[in-house]
Amino acid sequence: MVSSYYLDCLTDGSAEIVRSLHKTPKASKPSLMYAHHCPSTNPNTKTFPKAEREAQKIVQKAREYRSKRVKDAKNEAQKEIEEYRRKKDDEFKEFEKKHTSGNKKAEEDASKDADEQVKKIKEAGNKTGDKVIDELLRLVTEVKPEVPDRVNAPLKA
Repeated sequence: MVSSYYLDCLTDGSAEIVRSLHKTPKASKPSLMYAHHCPSTNPNTKTFPKAEREAQKIVQKAREYRSKRVKDAKNEAQKEIEEYRRKKDDEFKEFEKKHTSGNKKAEEDASKDADEQVKKIKEAGNKTGDKVIDELLRLVTEVKPEVPDRVNAPLKA
């Protein structure tokens, strides 16, 4: 059975049709108890959509503000990261300069020592090089065949 409350909310004449289909007596006037629920009788009905739109605008502004703050925070963090990276790169370059300069000095010292030794070897080669070559040629050209001791030894049975 259809409640008379809902029938009273119908304004286009369909309430009569619904009453006749359900064979219910027509209510004389809407109940005051349910009047605030019926859109046609509630005076605040027109203010709800306006308040809802204003609330949506406020929420939208809050979302935009939040997203802007997030973007700003992200950009600020990115700047701090870049600054920190630059600072650490500079520190690393400074450290590298400081420690590789010692290596360069060691390399220069080793190079000097190697040059001195090569120079000494060349001087020795110049002094005794002719004698060494003559001795090598003499040993190669003078052949003295000798029988090894193993060959002269008796065979063991």
